[in-house]
Amino acid sequence: MPAAPERFGNVPASRTGVTVTPAQRAFFEALPKVELHCHILGAVRHQTFIDLAERGNAPIGRDEIDSFYTRGEKPVGVLRVLRALDEHLLTRPDDLHRIAYEYLQDCAAHNVRHAEFFWNPTGTVRVSRIAYPDAQAAFVRAIRDAAHDFAISALLIPSIDREADPDDAVEMVEWMTANRAPEVAGIGIDYRETTDDGAFTLQEGECMGACGDAPVMLVDNKRMVSWMSDEKIDALLAELSAKPQ
Repeated sequence: MPAAPERFGNVPASRTGVTVTPAQRAFFEALPKVELHCHILGAVRHQTFIDLAERGNAPIGRDEIDSFYTRGEKPVGVLRVLRALDEHLLTRPDDLHRIAYEYLQDCAAHNVRHAEFFWNPTGTVRVSRIAYPDAQAAFVRAIRDAAHDFAISALLIPSIDREADPDDAVEMVEWMTANRAPEVAGIGIDYRETTDDGAFTLQEGECMGACGDAPVMLVDNKRMVSWMSDEKIDALLAELSAKPQ
């Protein structure tokens, strides 16, 4: 009788019936990885959620919390649970530090070398009543602590609450620009946009055949630059700016 398909954490077993062998699992876990899109409130540990709910006497039952961590055939609504985090559970900067630090610890345990996670500052400031500078400082401290303890790099991406008013989005940008930190992704040109002086255009590219050199950039469709970092990008821009047009 063949072995049952294996589950990975909260992810249901494959519907294809493919069995993952121990050797394959070990290979997948050993691969170095990058996490580029994670919403931090969706990454809170199960036990941490329970701890915070009990501490805050939150009006949310254990069954509802447990269902948040169940991935079955029928999707479970999570909006009420996520809103409860802002309103009742995440009431102190140290709470934000805890959830970010634990998330990065879990990432590192699966050989994630770099992670970028999203955070809704409007909910934190308006609902949790934690001032933006204090909240951001807690996240930055978690990123630095995790880098020291687990050798993982990370960036925080403050994101606009799409259910809020446009004025709230503008205010969030003002908070972020007034509290700059290297661990916080800044505001610059987006994909397929050009700087005001017309000198640079940034476009997204797919598979350049250089996975081992990532992150890579292609300059003027002729020159590939490898292992790019913020510092290398700044140096590249300075080099290109100095060249005659």
